[in-house]
Amino acid sequence: MQRRMSPIWIVTPAAIWAAIVVATMTVLQFSNATSAHAQSVSACDSYAHEQARRATRGTTSGSMARNALGGAVIGSLVDGRQGARRGANLGLGAGFFAGGVAANGDYERHFNSAFRRCMRI
Repeated sequence: MQRRMSPIWIVTPAAIWAAIVVATMTVLQFSNATSAHAQSVSACDSYAHEQARRATRGTTSGSMARNALGGAVIGSLVDGRQGARRGANLGLGAGFFAGGVAANGDYERHFNSAFRRCMRI
């Protein structure tokens, strides 16, 4: 009676070389990803600063214009032409202060958002 043997996987030299190539490519891919990631930190930082500058451009001047206009309208209702001038000046100063504070907060928010978006590979 002849005994039947289970099939044995025969490893050919081509299969060994294929496994070596796959393992090498995997290692190289991960090593390149980490070096590309390390290089992209400075690039993402400058990208995020540029995006934040673009997004907050005009925030202070827009706030100054709106507040000056509002101050002029309220001042003119209270004291005519002289009140409009005073209200516009007060609104201009308040708009400068409020716009600067708002621009700073917006800049940080836009910078963080752009930096996070850029760092995603």
